[in-house]
Amino acid sequence: MDVAFGRKEIMRSMHCRDWGTIRNWKQYGLPIRYLPNGRAFMLISEARIWMVEFDKLKKQEEAKNLTKKVAPLPK
Repeated sequence: MDVAFGRKEIMRSMHCRDWGTIRNWKQYGLPIRYLPNGRAFMLISEARIWMVEFDKLKKQEEAKNLTKKVAPLPK
């Protein structure tokens, strides 16, 4: 079981450079936990499952937005 301890290691495992991105993803349910001393950690296997689900959610939202943006044909 792989575990990422600390912000830098979590960002490296999620392939992003900014902790703000991780905080935004937490709103969508990214499984980050905290130790009693306040240090963040994440199970890599849970994060991979979350990434797949998050990708599906984003694709559904994009498809919904595309159908709203299509203007009706003039008669």
